[in-house]
Amino acid sequence: MPVISTLKSTARNLVAASALSLLMAGSAFAFEGNAVAERLKELYGAQGGQLNYQNVETSGSTVVLKGTSVRAPGTQAQEKSIELGDITLNNVSDASDGGYDIGRADVPDMTFPFEGTSIAIKGMAMENLHLAPKGSSDPLASILYYQKAEINQITVSQADNTIATLQDVVATISPFKQGSPIDYTWNVGKIAIDLSKAPPSKGKETLAALGYETINGHIDSRGSWSVPDGRFKLDQFDLVMDQGGTLGMTFDLGGYTLDFLKGLQQAQAMLADNPDSDAAGLAMLGLMQQLTVNGASIRFDDASLTNKLLDYFANQQGSDRATLTNQVKAVLPLFAGQLRNAAFAAQVSQAVSTYLDNPKSLEIRATPPAPVPVAVLMATGSSQPEKLPDVLNVTVTANK
Repeated sequence: MPVISTLKSTARNLVAASALSLLMAGSAFAFEGNAVAERLKELYGAQGGQLNYQNVETSGSTVVLKGTSVRAPGTQAQEKSIELGDITLNNVSDASDGGYDIGRADVPDMTFPFEGTSIAIKGMAMENLHLAPKGSSDPLASILYYQKAEINQITVSQADNTIATLQDVVATISPFKQGSPIDYTWNVGKIAIDLSKAPPSKGKETLAALGYETINGHIDSRGSWSVPDGRFKLDQFDLVMDQGGTLGMTFDLGGYTLDFLKGLQQAQAMLADNPDSDAAGLAMLGLMQQLTVNGASIRFDDASLTNKLLDYFANQQGSDRATLTNQVKAVLPLFAGQLRNAAFAAQVSQAVSTYLDNPKSLEIRATPPAPVPVAVLMATGSSQPEKLPDVLNVTVTANK
């Protein structure tokens, strides 16, 4: 930010000009704090959320939104906003496009109720935010764009007992460059669930019998989004359960354009204002039909969970693992036959049988030869569901 060094030096040496010195120090930052806060509010509102604040305080390159409250995107209008306190925007500066750049936004710790539980979020911040100006020709001008977001810890409690903790939640988004896709990651460094403190339930009893009174794991994910053609890819989403296994998913979609995103935001806003609105539901349905499926997969890599389950259910029957496995394999063709697709049923039976004999991995993968519109999938699923595996070229494999 420009500083008129000669004037500043002179003012520093003249007692009579001390007021001028203070004036120049404050005016070195051309942005106006209220304008920054209002633009942030507008962009958050464009995502379907709501941000309010009582007043704004500016000191140098720091802007503080005092007494803030938010409603998350998709939240119904009658639901109470979350009171946050003060949001601090650090290293604020004017951007070359006429908008604003924010080095880091620190969000106060918060706790809020959700369906009988209490969720606490600590250490939330975003880095390298860009607030594009109104009327910008930038394709992402209506999006609250950041390059990194992090939460130190999320805890879920019931009756003052901490049931689950997520630590080191980090999302990154690469800078937008014309002609290049945006790469993103979303990871959770540690997941810890303590079922000993959860209310009694059949599920809790089952997991305890399997040896999972406490569950630990993490999440690793990454993907990309090509803004011009709407190609949205999830290249990795691995939910890892220590001493259990890894559930992995991928997908490759087409049609996820800025127009689609804008329509989705409008439908969410409509649904939030009127959750019983048929129009909002129809709008969502129409938007989904604009997408195409280029591919998808779901895979489980076992790390002892399968045999523990087989032992548990065998014990419930007064049997053993080998006997239960043979029983399941014997009825597999019967259940697979209900798919009414003989070739696919045989493939499923073979893969599951191989997996049960030696649990290593089981994968379902869709690799259509050409992008398949979601509208075609919906129509096929309604009239001829047995043809869906052929339309998507679905394969089921084990231990590969």
